[in-house]
Amino acid sequence: MWGLEVLLLLPMASFALYPEEILDTQWELWKKTYGKQYNSKVDEISRRLIWEKNLKHISIHNLEASLGVHTYELAMNHLGDMTSEEVVQKMTGLKVPPSHSRNNDTLYIPDWESRAPDSIDYRKKGYVTPVKNQGQCGSCWAFSSVGALEGQLKKKTGKLLNLSPQNLVDCVSENDGCGGGYMTNAFQYVQKNRGIDSEDAYPYVGQDESCMYNPTGKAAKCRGYREIPEGNEKALKRAVARVGPISVAIDASLTSFQFYSKGVYYDENCNSDNLNHAVLAVGYGIQKGNKHWIIKNRRTWLAWALLACSYAAAPVDRDPALDHHWNLWKKTYGKQYKEKNEEVARRLIWEKNLKFVTLHNLEHSMGMHSYDLGMNHLGDMTSEEVISLMSSLRVPSQWPRNVTYKSNSNQKLPDSVDWREKGCVTKVKYQGACGACWAFSAVGALEAQLKLKTGKLVSLSAQNLVDCSTEKYGNKGCNGGFMTEAFQYIIDNNGIDSEASYPYKATVCHRQTFCATLGPYASP
Repeated sequence: MWGLEVLLLLPMASFALYPEEILDTQWELWKKTYGKQYNSKVDEISRRLIWEKNLKHISIHNLEASLGVHTYELAMNHLGDMTSEEVVQKMTGLKVPPSHSRNNDTLYIPDWESRAPDSIDYRKKGYVTPVKNQGQCGSCWAFSSVGALEGQLKKKTGKLLNLSPQNLVDCVSENDGCGGGYMTNAFQYVQKNRGIDSEDAYPYVGQDESCMYNPTGKAAKCRGYREIPEGNEKALKRAVARVGPISVAIDASLTSFQFYSKGVYYDENCNSDNLNHAVLAVGYGIQKGNKHWIIKNRRTWLAWALLACSYAAAPVDRDPALDHHWNLWKKTYGKQYKEKNEEVARRLIWEKNLKFVTLHNLEHSMGMHSYDLGMNHLGDMTSEEVISLMSSLRVPSQWPRNVTYKSNSNQKLPDSVDWREKGCVTKVKYQGACGACWAFSAVGALEAQLKLKTGKLVSLSAQNLVDCSTEKYGNKGCNGGFMTEAFQYIIDNNGIDSEASYPYKATVCHRQTFCATLGPYASP
């Protein structure tokens, strides 16, 4: 089964009767961001409660996603004050004709002899125009249709042009404009009409208008179309690989789709018999072991940020609705507590951090931050505890030394550089409850220089520095240190061990034994 990667939940506690005061500021900001206005106070309260329910829905999903339960994340967007039923009713518009049947003339017959590539992305080939804003018009069928035609136009002529979905909304009499339609009807219209206008000649307005097609604005024609057998994903894969971007129909009725943000989308509640939304398949591939389609969707359904959870501030009592997720989080990160009182205290910190993550990401979804947050293994710790335990850079009192780097001011630097892409960076390591950030930073710099000098990327031993670059150099193992002192140790020692020969333990080991018996791997 293939998931969906869109370009662009779990049962919740009972619906609240009154809005939560802690969210007042975020609610007002969300309304301002998306230009929301309501006819009455009663209407606003009703919408506010839906918004809060959706926010909690998103929060629980993303908490589980952070624990590996889901392969995608959700985020609040402009649809936050609508139920999934309302979204389907107002903003999807696929109408499969009840009497629709395929004949042999339009049936797509795949080429099964040649091998299809493992992945393909027509965005990278220049076949896909930017995502458009459909607005509150059920014209998904028109956007899907012009997307397929745009891909074929690029394939045939080498030119990528924006074609007019408004031309189809207004002129395809077999469809209902903003009330919905079907892609084959659109292709038939373009074929019989001997053309479709460009977006520039016939711009999108997001509402039904009289047909104003003008041949002088014609940008493309359609000689015919083919239909893939319903539910045949193998045939669809062949079609995408051999033909180009393909118009497809999906079930968009789920809340998870309404708030999709990033990742490989898969919801077991998706119903292939309930096709209500048209999109464009522009590729396929594998991400983290998950097969997926790459889907171009309308801009207004793209989301921005991760949300974690929204509950009362600094609760005195634990929220019973989070019991399952607390236990799942503990299991995921191997958390154990000596006493019940300690667990209760850690649980309250965890819930407070969860709320902080939620509110930050809600603000991020409205453009207030340039990054999003997510729950991780530090969730039961205060920021002060994290700094005390894990952030232990110790800058020497005599620093800096006379080893200042002097750059060539006449040398032109590139606009950007990423040493990961050049293969000079090893995988991220887990520091654990040891203040060894200085050691990891130091070995990272050395690993890159080793790669540049020898062409080999090797993980070097942070534990070697934790154990051996100690009092003489002013470093204190898991209690902190400084990178220049680590480099000085390696110079004096004529080398540093590899991670394989001197593995990391997240504690200070028996340095007399290790430091005396293990030979250096790399030296300056």
